[in-house]
Amino acid sequence: MATGILGIGASALIANQQALATVSHNIANATVDGYSRQSVELQARLPQLNGGNFFGKGVDLVNVRRHVDTYINEQISGDISRQGQLSTEQAYLTRIDNLLANESTGLSPAFDRFFAAMQDMSLDPSSLPQREVVLQRANDLVQRFNTVSQSVGQMEREINLQIGDQVSQINTLATNLAELNKSIAVATAQGAGQAASDLLDQRDRLHKQLSGLVKISTITQSDGSTNVFMGDGQALVVGTNAFSLSTQPNSLDSSRLDITYQGLSGLNITDQVTGGSLGGLLNSRLEVIDPVVNQLGQLAVALEQSMNDQHRLGMDLNGQLGADLFNTGQPIVAAGPGNTVDSMGVTISDPNLLTGADYRINVDASGDYIATNLDDGSAWPLGPGPTADLDGLTFSLSTGSAGDSFLVQPTRGLASSLSLVISDPRKLAAASPVLVTSDFSNQGAVKVGDLQVTDTANTAFTATTGALEPPILIKFIDANNYQLFDNSSPATPVSLGPVAAYTPGEPLPGLSTYGYELQLTGDAVAGDQLTVGYNTSGVGGNQNMLAMIGLQDQNFLSSDTATYQESYQQLVGGIGARTSSGAVNLDSVGFTLEQAQARQQSVAGVNLDEEAAKLLEFQQAYQAAAQTIRAADKLFQSLLEVV
Repeated sequence: MATGILGIGASALIANQQALATVSHNIANATVDGYSRQSVELQARLPQLNGGNFFGKGVDLVNVRRHVDTYINEQISGDISRQGQLSTEQAYLTRIDNLLANESTGLSPAFDRFFAAMQDMSLDPSSLPQREVVLQRANDLVQRFNTVSQSVGQMEREINLQIGDQVSQINTLATNLAELNKSIAVATAQGAGQAASDLLDQRDRLHKQLSGLVKISTITQSDGSTNVFMGDGQALVVGTNAFSLSTQPNSLDSSRLDITYQGLSGLNITDQVTGGSLGGLLNSRLEVIDPVVNQLGQLAVALEQSMNDQHRLGMDLNGQLGADLFNTGQPIVAAGPGNTVDSMGVTISDPNLLTGADYRINVDASGDYIATNLDDGSAWPLGPGPTADLDGLTFSLSTGSAGDSFLVQPTRGLASSLSLVISDPRKLAAASPVLVTSDFSNQGAVKVGDLQVTDTANTAFTATTGALEPPILIKFIDANNYQLFDNSSPATPVSLGPVAAYTPGEPLPGLSTYGYELQLTGDAVAGDQLTVGYNTSGVGGNQNMLAMIGLQDQNFLSSDTATYQESYQQLVGGIGARTSSGAVNLDSVGFTLEQAQARQQSVAGVNLDEEAAKLLEFQQAYQAAAQTIRAADKLFQSLLEVV
């Protein structure tokens, strides 16, 4: 029996010593991130039959249990991935929101000052200082467009750098996981199927770090190792093998980086990467930065074309017809590698119809061009050419071959390239090139109600420099009828048509063919006359400037539903709403993550008070086991003395 007592005591001593070591290990790692609490599982040895009775043989430590909930860990991994994506998106949304809505950087104040300066100039259109102010305010507006667009473009360049950095981090983590899988497999084999808990903790920590970068899924193998997948099933880690990611410039837009998968000969997986901060970077580029840059460009080209169209209908202080006031450049067109046709002409025909989207143009097997809207995926045939119109764009098509492709970015660089063409204040075309004067001998109250120049490219303006062809004499036959004459020779005017009825407030028929429309008001008397001629000096008139001011309230954007500033406010409001919604979603996933982590800690966390109690328990058991061994020793010594 002494030997039995000694064996029992020794087993208890060893078991409690191992239990003490496990508790001490828990205490030592209580503050280590990702550590899972361990506990020993003790089991009584099989009893021994002796004299018809079973006597116990002691205790064995059969397992060191790792306290972990796999389901909760998977939930935490998913929450970390979502939080990483939302956090990245929110950071860019906030920056863009602050940029667009800020008084010192946004466009709204610059628009207000520009139109206010034109309003002041309209009161004294011959004032050079007032004209200088208009040009300065126009230049300020241009600079705001340039600065805002370039600032957003800088964010895209930052995203490229971060994509490269995070791809490197993913590759490093994948390599580390592959190495750790090897260690886990060896430890599992040595432990007869029992994996090393601390190695599994390291693996889970790497999984969480990887989840913060990209959404992943894992499959645990029988040897304890895990296979890690991302995107649409691209393997990052399979056993002890790691597959790397890489980056390369987009084949149609070299300004941005794509992500490729090296496991399948450089497969482009950019569109398949989701979750984590990497997914957030790609989403921020695609869903935030691209639309903002495109909509700013759309606003810039609407401003350019509408202002230029109206400015060309006026006359400057030099007596010259107005020229372009702004310039934005042309849409960006990139040809695909290997194209048989290396260029495509694209012009903006109507900014009001622009969608703000980019387009991919492909040539199908029959040689027809197919345009795909990259925002909504809708596809439209453009035909074989030579020209086609779509969404406010005019395409000039050459004969292409099947497989040819183009990337068309209609408004991408227009806001950053917007420039002011005129620098001489005298060249601001404030006056109308058409001047209507009443005869001094008129007896009635007839006068000009409205004069609108509609086409200065008309031969009436271009046939002879410095004269309107033909100059018009309006002669009233009586109070209700008038007749138009060619007044080239005032002594002998030539009739331009029959007598017409006079309706105050209605355009006079026949003048629109000369590129302008005239409305008269007031009562006429027989013999009253008005002459319509070329406003040679252009001094003192403000009709065209008033028309340019009126553009502020006209709907040039969003299918005739928004003015310049309303369109910009829609952009600002949309970004603001997304920023607010993003903050709510980020708080929500943060709360969910905290709850999951709290549940995980309730299972895997180390409670120091509990461990202290166990430490005392196992210490006392260890001391008791030592006393058992001492008792066995005394019994053995007594037996020796008797013998």
